[in-house]
Amino acid sequence: MLPGALLLLVLAADPLPSPFRDLPPDQNAWPLLLQAVGLLKKDTAPKTDYPSWRDPIRPEIRKHLAANEAALAKLAEALARPDLAKSPAEAQSYQAKGLGPACQGVRELARLKAQRAYTRAADGDRLGALADLDDVLTLADRLDAGPGCLIDWLVTRATVAIALDAARRLLGPPPAGFDPAKADPTVAWPLSAYPDAERRAWLGLTAHLGHERPAVAGLRLALAGDLIFARSVLTNPARAAEIGLKSLPSEEVLATYLERLATAFAALAEAAAQPAWRRGPLPSAEGGTGDAMDAFYKESIESLVRLPGRLDRERALRRLTASVIGLRLYGGAHGRLPADLDALEVDGVLGGVALDPFDGQPLRWAPRRGLLYSVGEEGRDLGPDGAKVLTAPAFFVTPPR
Repeated sequence: MLPGALLLLVLAADPLPSPFRDLPPDQNAWPLLLQAVGLLKKDTAPKTDYPSWRDPIRPEIRKHLAANEAALAKLAEALARPDLAKSPAEAQSYQAKGLGPACQGVRELARLKAQRAYTRAADGDRLGALADLDDVLTLADRLDAGPGCLIDWLVTRATVAIALDAARRLLGPPPAGFDPAKADPTVAWPLSAYPDAERRAWLGLTAHLGHERPAVAGLRLALAGDLIFARSVLTNPARAAEIGLKSLPSEEVLATYLERLATAFAALAEAAAQPAWRRGPLPSAEGGTGDAMDAFYKESIESLVRLPGRLDRERALRRLTASVIGLRLYGGAHGRLPADLDALEVDGVLGGVALDPFDGQPLRWAPRRGLLYSVGEEGRDLGPDGAKVLTAPAFFVTPPR
């Protein structure tokens, strides 16, 4: 176990929470998740185009899925449990090793789920395909609620991105020869409505995409975990030498440094909880003593100030994907696509007009391009071809390039 002082350090770093919790063994999904990772057969994966939405039923893909049935079954066991937690000792060892097998395995499980979703859809089991994608989002929710460090948090963001991309692709391609530049999709739309059961499944997935708070909570836990990791580095002679320290800092110097780092981490967590258009200045790495510990601090802050922007992009892509789903459901029900996104709220396929987290305005919809977009980090609308816009191609309108 980690020394109690480390736990007290995190608890004192309000508003960062303690990343460690005691869970009853029958509720903790982490041991089962590790078992699922251990059962992965990655050597059977196709060398290219994987996960494959273009050709999801070719023999090598079916072979890969069959080889990983045990891993998927164990993952299902893990997702049936309500919570996830590592022990403090395990988390410390995990931090020291960096991007280890478990971290890579979680991402591979998400990719495997996406591939099975594509294959199930190709076989006609679209409800099973959507259940797979919902499971990937549930996995991300569990990981965000569990302890770890920033590597864990970033890998969790990758699992969310896998689910978002797969959801847009599973909406399906447009009919052969359909060109929205020649046949206005807001006047006539050639794709029919989904069956009621599938429509409900899409609406359920859309609602799940709206769960944005776990990612913020997960970032706070990850920053708390990295705070503990920083202390372990600065109290280990070999690790301290790696960052240029000739000797270990005194307890007083260490406490001052960690308090400074905790303050910056807490400010970053608070900033990440706000949308970009309401966010104040981020913590600065300027000033300081100029010694090796100060250089360590600056390096940490300079790498972490990008995290709120990373969360902004995920928020935008979640909302873009939910809106793309809403557009497909609306088009199937009405025989045309809406000219603006307000119609999705009126029709009930979205609970409200999705706002762009970068400027607080509604997301932009270009129906003749089959493109939804966010203004991105630029913060102003430069059109769908703007340099820094974030797009979510509606593949059911225009084929992906």
